[in-house]
Amino acid sequence: MTRRRRLLFRRYTVLATLFVAACLTPTDGGVSFGELRVQPVYSAGEEPETIGINVDSLHVVIRRAGASVSEVDTVMPYRSGALAWLLELETVADDMRVELALRARGSVVYQGGRLITVTEGSVGRATTEDVVVGYLGTVFADRVEVRPTRLVFSTIGLSRELDAVAYDAHGEVVTGRQFDWSADDMVVATVDQTGRVIAAGVGSTLVHASADGVSDAATVLVDTLLALRGRIDADSASLSTSGVASTRVLVRILDAGGDLVGASAGTVVLSTTLGSLGDVIDHDDGTYTATFSAGATEGIALISGTLDGLGIGDSAVVQLRPTDNEPDPVTTKIDADSAAIDADGTSTTQVTVEVRDANGNLVGIGGADVQLSTT
Repeated sequence: MTRRRRLLFRRYTVLATLFVAACLTPTDGGVSFGELRVQPVYSAGEEPETIGINVDSLHVVIRRAGASVSEVDTVMPYRSGALAWLLELETVADDMRVELALRARGSVVYQGGRLITVTEGSVGRATTEDVVVGYLGTVFADRVEVRPTRLVFSTIGLSRELDAVAYDAHGEVVTGRQFDWSADDMVVATVDQTGRVIAAGVGSTLVHASADGVSDAATVLVDTLLALRGRIDADSASLSTSGVASTRVLVRILDAGGDLVGASAGTVVLSTTLGSLGDVIDHDDGTYTATFSAGATEGIALISGTLDGLGIGDSAVVQLRPTDNEPDPVTTKIDADSAAIDADGTSTTQVTVEVRDANGNLVGIGGADVQLSTT
């Protein structure tokens, strides 16, 4: 056979060292072979055992000096001891560039290389050469968090972004980490390598983000009936047309069991036939709120909404009554969130005061001074 710039490889063990053979059986007797034997060595204090790193694989690249194409480029399990190759030589002595990259959990943690001369006839008696590998200081992800933990879609084809954050063993954020994104069921949702999720079909699935062998997942629910199960309520069913009266509007998006979906369900837009509405606030738990202001025109205000462009199957009604028909407040209620708290000097609870009119509605007008006292 003609001389080709190849290193041929076959692995076998010799005398408790890892020996990797790279050879072609010559057919014309004109090919010379030599042995290249190396071992990675570390600076003092940077040995894997000292740092507490479990090196699991070794990436080896060997090329003839001056060549741009690798003649050996392989990944093998890492074992301590020497590594050896049988190399087809062009002359009685060839210079070979050896590059070693030691990996742990998919990341390169040590790297180094050197030029070594391989001589003819050295098979079985080559000297083990040291290749110094430097520690790269890679910080591993010990934990991954995907945010938010739940995405809910009401319309197929819509997309939203998931974010992933990696933390080391000390709880510090690992910057610059690349994540591998995947979806369990791509019939329900797909995800690209930036974390962008697209609703593909009705159902639920998990979307995972992985780095350094650890991962986390978010639940993705696609339910085209969410808008039909939505609820819209106003805290006050009746407001004065004094020009200052207002009330809170609450939108709840429910799942098939009648429970809050527990995540942002998309974009909610509200509209009203009378009065005016403030910005809709998404609380990322399936609830949305906005402030409804009565204005000065009496009548019936019908508040309706959409979720991702689909009509929410519910509405709220607020009666806007003339100012001269304003019922006097007759009921004041004071509540504490906790009926008992520890007398430790730090425990607290929230106290709420409600003022309702003769019809049992919140009066919808603020600004009055409230003074509280306690024993």
